[in-house]
Amino acid sequence: MEYNVRKAQKKDVDDIIRLLKQIAQLHHEKRPDIFKNNANKYTQDLMYFKIKKPDEYIAVAVDDKDKVAGYIFCLFETRKNHLFMQDRKLLYIDDFCVDDDKRGTGIGSLLFEHILAYAKNEHYDAIELHVWEFNESAMHFYEKHGFTTKYRRMELLLDDKSDVNNSDNKGQ
Repeated sequence: MEYNVRKAQKKDVDDIIRLLKQIAQLHHEKRPDIFKNNANKYTQDLMYFKIKKPDEYIAVAVDDKDKVAGYIFCLFETRKNHLFMQDRKLLYIDDFCVDDDKRGTGIGSLLFEHILAYAKNEHYDAIELHVWEFNESAMHFYEKHGFTTKYRRMELLLDDKSDVNNSDNKGQ
């Protein structure tokens, strides 16, 4: 089947929300300590709003029946006159999903190539995103498309906080 990429429209919102639920569930299964079960990142009303925002761009991959098979959410960031960092025009990928049963078919690459062309045409300096360490398939996809690790945000999980607070303070 052939897919095309276009700007998201109001008629796409229900399909986008369905895909958002897939991603939310994947995150919950891998990190239930952070992500809620059966949650969703955006409501229908918020999606209608996001599609119209001038500082965001949402593209969808659709089949020949115009059914959404994947999406990519982009935010635009401009940094000017920062105290120690260079001025930059960044395209930030905020969310990216291909339908579970269509992964590995090239839809993700089609969406990414669309955004890459868009970023080059609009003279962005870079495309950035965050990816969770547990999502190895996403990391592999991004690396295959030329992304490198810029920095890491690390965590130290504290299973029993009472031990941390009381271990050295006994008797004081």
